[in-house]
Amino acid sequence: METFEWVFEKWIECMGRAPTVMLTDQCKAMEEAIRKVFPHTKHRLCLWHILQNADKNLRSHPHFTAIDRDMRAVVHESTTELEFQNMWEEMVEKYNLQQNSWVREAWSIRRRWVPVYWMDTFCAGMSSTQRSEQSNRYFKSFVSIETGLKQFIEQFEFALKRKAKEENVLNFADKNRPLKWDHGFLFEEVFHKVYTNKKFQEVKDEVYGCINTNVETLPNSLGFLKMFRATSKVNDPFWKKDRRCFDVSIDTMSGEYKCGCKLFEFKGIVCRHIIKCLDVLDVNVIPDKYILDRWRKDLVRGYENIRVGYYDPGQSERVKRSVELTVRSDYMTSLAMHDDVAYNVYITKTNELIKTLEAHAGIENIDAFGDVSTRVWGRRRVQRKEPARPVGPGEGDIRDPPDRRGNGRRRMPRQPKRRKTSTLNANQFHTAPTDDVSSQVSGFSSSQIRGSQLNPHMSGSQRTPVVSTSQQTPQFTSSQFSQYSRFI
Repeated sequence: METFEWVFEKWIECMGRAPTVMLTDQCKAMEEAIRKVFPHTKHRLCLWHILQNADKNLRSHPHFTAIDRDMRAVVHESTTELEFQNMWEEMVEKYNLQQNSWVREAWSIRRRWVPVYWMDTFCAGMSSTQRSEQSNRYFKSFVSIETGLKQFIEQFEFALKRKAKEENVLNFADKNRPLKWDHGFLFEEVFHKVYTNKKFQEVKDEVYGCINTNVETLPNSLGFLKMFRATSKVNDPFWKKDRRCFDVSIDTMSGEYKCGCKLFEFKGIVCRHIIKCLDVLDVNVIPDKYILDRWRKDLVRGYENIRVGYYDPGQSERVKRSVELTVRSDYMTSLAMHDDVAYNVYITKTNELIKTLEAHAGIENIDAFGDVSTRVWGRRRVQRKEPARPVGPGEGDIRDPPDRRGNGRRRMPRQPKRRKTSTLNANQFHTAPTDDVSSQVSGFSSSQIRGSQLNPHMSGSQRTPVVSTSQQTPQFTSSQFSQYSRFI
């Protein structure tokens, strides 16, 4: 128990306050530590662990399969405390479980694990310690029992860096690739702009559930307070009850919405019953209190800037100051992102604070024509002026500036291109430029060749060498080839 007390005390030092709700398993030592260190914190027991214990203690019963099915239906489907008590008593009498020790103990602590007793407390929709189990599984993939202390710190930092990278990817997708929405529904039009894609999908599911939800106006409505009875014909999943009724109250003046299902109080998502009633009343405004900051995609979250490093005792005071300033800056930034008025106040006050700190540190703004060599992000440090140096004779005269222009790049003479020597083939015979070459290669002069092509009455033997040179390759000696190659 002493170890848990030390951990919880350090929690308060790091977070600044005790948690509102804590979800744990049935650990007696942790329960005593929570009661001592967190006296005002609501302590809940994990529903998953309770049902696992039911599996272990009731498995020997001959009707265990039916008991497990009915118990889960009693726990998840009851909407009021009285309904849960009646359904639980019916289940105990049906399977004769009055003398079972585990059933009696579970009934005695029902207010700490049954969801119907916690619907008024915000738990972000959690009834078990799945977030803790997921974190344990994630870090176990990076370390093991054989990991040393130095390697553990390095792996821990690497795991945090990967988590931060994954969240950056999700933040980019939330802002640049939002889900599709229906312009005809007020809630989809509003929440697709402010909520992350994952939470906006939950809003879309509730809007889709309005199709199977009917509302009836009750006669006890008075003035701005409208009373409705919402009936859900089909629930998801389909094997639950076929019909459920909830009373809904809508105050159009104060913007206060209440529903018997208490989905918003427990999960933070406006239920389909309220959405359907607002659609009937043609309400075009959603109050800010129904848009939670924890799921907004336009806020800068403080834990995204956490960096893990080695502890340096020599810089302990500096580190404390840095942490204090970072916490204050992140808190003011989150407040400034609330609306345009808060943003303008933040900009005005921070500009005044920056000028005050610059005057204290000896930093002033410079103009556009200042010395860029000493500029640091648009500012330079104020330096003392050097004493004036006496000017010698002739140094104060105005002279022409020296000509520092260079000769430029030396122009290299252009070399003539060398013509490549190609190999001789039969297709090059028609490209001989002179009569001497053509007569030496084919045995006829160019005039004879042109005459043979123009005079159709020449004999076949005279026209044979020039009719198709691609079909008949001329024969010549090596001396004729060398003489021909000099002209190429």
